This record gives sequence, structure tokens and C-alpha cells, in this order.
Amino acid sequence: MADESDISQKAKNTVARIKTSFVGGLAISVGLKAVAHPLTYIKVLIQVGHEPIAPVKTTTLFGKTVYRLPNFIQYGKHIKRVDGWLGLYRGLGPRLVSDFIGSTVNNAVTTKLNVSKDEEPDKSPGTFIRETGQLTIAKTCSIVVSYPFHVISIRMMVQFVGRETYYNNIFSSIQEIYNEEGISGFFSGVVPFLIGELVALWISRTISYLIRKQLPHEEASRDEVKSYSSQLSGFIASMVTYPFHLVNTLLAVNDTRLVAGNPPLMPIYESWTDCWVELGKKGLRHRGSSLFRRNVKI
Repeated sequence: MADESDISQKAKNTVARIKTSFVGGLAISVGLKAVAHPLTYIKVLIQVGHEPIAPVKTTTLFGKTVYRLPNFIQYGKHIKRVDGWLGLYRGLGPRLVSDFIGSTVNNAVTTKLNVSKDEEPDKSPGTFIRETGQLTIAKTCSIVVSYPFHVISIRMMVQFVGRETYYNNIFSSIQEIYNEEGISGFFSGVVPFLIGELVALWISRTISYLIRKQLPHEEASRDEVKSYSSQLSGFIASMVTYPFHLVNTLLAVNDTRLVAGNPPLMPIYESWTDCWVELGKKGLRHRGSSLFRRNVKI
């Protein structure tokens, strides 16, 4: 009986640690997203092709003449002039809701599957692949459940272009989407978003696992290696999957009542692959990936 009691207590302590870690991580995530939201907002507007400030003719360090678009600071000042400080946080509410729901579902599924998120080098390739597959299931579930709020957030931000008021709050946004598009409207652009997130998961975990597999396993250097490998793998994954997120943003607003999602500002796309091909032809698959030096091709 004493052994059973000890096991039960250890299980309770483990669950308590998981909950504490989850709540703490979620609080940090929410805080970081709130602070960085103006940058996300600016990136979304650039992704849909909204350039309210004319490019300026300038010369590079090598003497080449280029036309340079405003950086994120100048773009942010423009938004502030139009909508004030609070205008820089348009779309933050549903974004935080999406993040909360997604994190909660992801944590619940990973806990249920009892899967480890660490890419420890002493794990066999088979174990690593199995655990990454389980994390893929958790990630998919979290995206499907939270995605409607992601769509609402994107549309709230893109309203800046045409000054519409269809998506003023979460409730009016839900009503607008359901009345105009039905249930499918809440999942506009979900396929490229899901592909991008899952590919990023596999790339980042695989690179991190391989790096840590090859480097020394001494305890003193393990944390440092883990930090560097996570940063490197995250950077590579985000760079590779960026075009999927760009396509996602465009499809989230395409063919809606928003001016920015219709001709002449945006063509009507038949599918996400149609959008992907069109962006590729124009060399625009990384539009919005840089918020500082943005040159216009002459």
C-alpha cells in the first residue's frame, strides 16, 4: 500500500509540474506575442501587398541606385498616425485566444500521449521519429481547433487597407464569416498553414537532433549545445516554411468582403496551389519576410 501511495504521489507531483510549466510557458508566450504584435501586424499588411508609403530613391554602399520601401519603424509610424497607438494592436485579441486554445490543446494531447518534446541525442532514430509523429498529431489537433481565431485576427488586421468594419470584435467576426461563407470560411487557408507548421516541426526537431547527436554529450556543454541547435534549427525551419505562411495570409482574406482580398489589389485564387504558383512566377514568395531593408525591383 505504501508503494502504491508513493507512486500516486509521484504521479500527482509530475502532473503538478507539467501544469506549472504549461501555465508559465503560456504566460511568457502571451506576453511576447503582445509586445511583438505591431511587427506581426506590419508584416501581415506587407504580405497582402499594402504599401501606403511611396518608395524613396536612394543609393547603396556599392553605388547602385535603388528604390527603397519604408522599414517597419516608418510603417509603424504611419499606422499610428492613422489609428493611434492602440491601432498598432489591431487583431491582438483573437490572436491571443488562438494561441491560448492551441497551446492548451497541444499540451493536453502531448500529455495524453505521454510524449517527450526533447531531442535527446541518446534516443534511437526510431524513438525520435515516433515521438515527432506524436507531436505532429498534437500540433494538428491544436491548429484545427484554434485556426478560426487565426483567420479572424488576420482579417481584423487587413481591414486597415480598406477601412472596413466587418471584423471589429470576435463576436461580430464570427457572425460575418458564418453569414458570408459558412463553416468553411473559418478554415480559409488552413492547408498551407498546416503544411508550414508541420514541416517546420519536423525540420527543427531533425536538425536539432542531428546536431546534438554529433557533438559531445558532456553535461557542461549540453545546455549550450541545446540552445544553439534550437536557435539554428528554428531559423532554418522558419526560412524554409515562410512561403506557406505567406500563402496562408493571402487565402485567409481572399475573395471576402475586404477590399484587400479582391481585384485589383489581389487576384481571386482558385486554390492555395494556384496562389503558390502565381507568387512564384512574380518572385514574391518571400514578400514580407524582411521588415528592414526592402528594395523595389526597377
